[in-house]
Amino acid sequence: MVVGLTTILIAAKSSLGRFFSRNTVLTSIVLYMTTVGLIYNVVLRSVWHPEGLFKLADELLHVVNPLLFIIYWLAFVPKSGLKYSNIWPWLWYPFLYFVYVLIRGAISGNYPYPFLNVAKLGYPQVLLAAVILLPIFWGLGALFVFIARQMSKPVL
Repeated sequence: MVVGLTTILIAAKSSLGRFFSRNTVLTSIVLYMTTVGLIYNVVLRSVWHPEGLFKLADELLHVVNPLLFIIYWLAFVPKSGLKYSNIWPWLWYPFLYFVYVLIRGAISGNYPYPFLNVAKLGYPQVLLAAVILLPIFWGLGALFVFIARQMSKPVL
């Protein structure tokens, strides 16, 4: 999100700026931000209890930023042309991140989320968590495409 929005702000006409300005890319980012916010607030909030500035950073990252990005997407991102078929390419980033987490965790022994901790849960349980997350990502992606299609319909 930060790289994309910063690039749009300071180098909108560059090839990277044009890439991040595409409605499909911005919609994928809102999908990821929404998923992060939901997973954190539904599953992970009870696991960690930060205090002081850590609590502020935690709330900004997991509540404020996702909500602000949803508002940004609703207000400023062009909605026309988004299709349900766009969702499948959006699933590559979470998949690659999942693979990265497994490789990094195997090397370091550290896993960023308890439901991906192979050392404690084993591969079958972690793969089950990934299988559970897949329809969540797809369903939220479908929700954003649906919203976009509704918003891009002409008003009578």
